Parts: sequence; C-alpha cells; structure tokens
Amino acid sequence: SSGINAEWPLRPGEQIAAKHEELQRAKKESQREKEELERNLEILSQDTARETERTLRVKEERRRELDRMTTERETARYQQEQDEELNRAQERDAAETYAKMIRDEARAMTARGYVPRGRRTGWM
Repeated sequence: SSGINAEWPLRPGEQIAAKHEELQRAKKESQREKEELERNLEILSQDTARETERTLRVKEERRRELDRMTTERETARYQQEQDEELNRAQERDAAETYAKMIRDEARAMTARGYVPRGRRTGWM
C-alpha cells in the first residue's frame, strides 16, 4: 500500500486523504516554483531592457562622436582648400604684379630711348 509510512497500512479513506494531501502539497510547491520563475523572468526582462537601453545609448553616443569627427575632418579639409586657394590667389597676384612691374619698366626704358633689337639690344 502506498502512503506516508508503509509500515502502518492506511485504510482506503485514509489513503485517499493522504493522496489528496500529497497532491495539494505538490500543487503548492508547483505554484511556488511557477511564481519564482515568473519573478526571475520579470527581473531578467528588466535587466534585458536596461541593457538594450544602455546599448542603444552607447551606439547613439558613438554615432554622434563619428559625426563630430567627420564634421571636424570636413571642416579641416574645407579650411585647407580655402588656404590653398588663397595661396594660389596670392601667387597669381604676385606674378601679375611682377609682370606689370616688368612691363612698366620696359615702357619706361622705351620712353627713355631704349630699343630692343633681337639678340642685340641697346641704347639708341
């Protein structure tokens, strides 16, 4: 016969009562385990949500940092292009100024009677 203590056989009514108690205990234990699992699942899902939020925040920070770096690089490149353009303009101006100076000097010499003659140049 099944029961709590096999040495003391139970009568059919007691056996049913003992089985019923055993089932109730198993049911309560099962309910406790279920509640504990639900609590653990809730904690886990909160942890996961926090971790996901943190991951998204880190990704957003990285994206902003990359954007900033890209902007700085683009700004530096633009500034360099502007500087190079300015240098070219200054060189062009200097060359034009020099060429004008040479032309003016040639006009002045011509005005004073200097005549270029091929390879042989000289004063008249």
